[in-house]
Amino acid sequence: MKKTFLFLMSLFFFSFCFSQERGYLGITVGGSAPIGDFGSIEGDKVGCAIGGFTGDLSLSYRGTKQYGVYFALRLQVNPLDEKPFLDMMRASSTSVDWTAELGSWITLQTQIGLFVTLPINERISFDPRIALGLTVAGSPSIKMTASSGGSSAGLEQKVGSSAAFSFSAGGNFKFNFSSERYALLVGADFYSCEPEFKDVEIVSMGSTEKSNFKQSIQTVSFNIGLGIRF
Repeated sequence: MKKTFLFLMSLFFFSFCFSQERGYLGITVGGSAPIGDFGSIEGDKVGCAIGGFTGDLSLSYRGTKQYGVYFALRLQVNPLDEKPFLDMMRASSTSVDWTAELGSWITLQTQIGLFVTLPINERISFDPRIALGLTVAGSPSIKMTASSGGSSAGLEQKVGSSAAFSFSAGGNFKFNFSSERYALLVGADFYSCEPEFKDVEIVSMGSTEKSNFKQSIQTVSFNIGLGIRF
């Protein structure tokens, strides 16, 4: 009798543990909006960035009923705004025709942090989070070409790369489907880092110079995707 009771208790405990959701794997995509200097076109530390793309793969794992650890790998791409570059060049010389070929600010972010699950009802919860991480950032290429009377000349800034620590804060609304396996994720995040780019090549009139600069990168992103619960 005692052995049977212990067996049933063990079976119940095993079933209970494995029937509870411990976390979810998230796959989301969305848009990224620059804020502060990163999106400004006036000042000394402007980024001239515009809205772009963000996508991430994340893992949220709860160690207790409400609190857990958050991991994420995120790609963010913010193109440059063409207008301020052309306006600046046209203001310096109105007798030539200027064209611009501009790249994008690119960040590959790794994040680790904490999150808490706040149930709203049986199927909906809000999971706020904060995270620190390491970012590998790429500065955009900039190529300006002046054409006049059949001849042309160009100015080009090459792509730079840098690594920097980062901070993010945000959260997901999680809508569980009737299936116990999947959920809809709708979220938003604030992200900040300040990489320093060194020895970025600038080519003009056949000569090459190197430049060092810092860039504050701050964005607010909105995303939607699929959560795979476990």
